[in-house]
Amino acid sequence: MQEQRTEEFDGRITPDVRRRLRGRRLAFGLSYERLAEVLGVSWATLRKWELGECGRCSASRQGVLANFLKGCYDEQLLCQSLQSGKRITNPSLDASRRRMQRIEQLCRLGEQHPEAMAELESALTAGVAAALRKSLGLVAEKDEEPTPSDMKALE
Repeated sequence: MQEQRTEEFDGRITPDVRRRLRGRRLAFGLSYERLAEVLGVSWATLRKWELGECGRCSASRQGVLANFLKGCYDEQLLCQSLQSGKRITNPSLDASRRRMQRIEQLCRLGEQHPEAMAELESALTAGVAAALRKSLGLVAEKDEEPTPSDMKALE
């Protein structure tokens, strides 16, 4: 669950910091109270950070928050979660698994209809290439066909 971030955290609670903080808290299935305890702050402070009710954290808490955002507490949180018997959820990973299950179902269906399999594979490849271009900000035209380099990158 460790995120790769190269920039230093300067204490400003930006929308990106709020999004990452909330996402990581929810990914570990933590309440405000539990994460606040781990970080050594009050639950109200943590809530203010997440909701953007303050623009920066105190200098004394800057390192703690930076370490949490960098994943320095992941192992500790994982161990505590396993000891308590709670399953850690990762909404992004869970959504990806559901998508893969749907694709597997389509492929099994395609095996029963080989004539449709080539069309399904082509549509999936085109859709994935378009989604990648969109997420990377490379979209030029709405219905643009995947380029040869898109296709090669997907192999």
